[in-house]
Amino acid sequence: QSLGLDVKLYSEDDKVMEGKSIIKTTTIKERSKKLRDAAIAHYSINDTITCSVCGFDFKKVYGELGEGYIQMHHETPIFQYADEGFEEYLSEAIKRIKPLCANCHCMIHKNKNKLMSISELKTIVKNNK
Repeated sequence: QSLGLDVKLYSEDDKVMEGKSIIKTTTIKERSKKLRDAAIAHYSINDTITCSVCGFDFKKVYGELGEGYIQMHHETPIFQYADEGFEEYLSEAIKRIKPLCANCHCMIHKNKNKLMSISELKTIVKNNK
């Protein structure tokens, strides 16, 4: 009976190459520090900011090192913005970003063909606890 597992066997004598320097040219979309700082203030409760999906609190787990740390998720992906970006009022921009821990942020972006919503991921996390 097959368990559906794809098991790969490697020899200790197999060689791997890591650390080779390569040059890449890429275009990135600029993020607004003002928006990030305002969103942290907006979503913080008693100077604590937690993940909108799982409730992870970096300060609680990492102490001073984790204080104020969180990733911000843009519900409308920045890659969809025009090349020159767009300007809007801070009060409106805050509504389109949410604080996420690194794990939840990665899971939302895991499927490159279909961005998962925060509510979809919340349901998955809830059903798997």
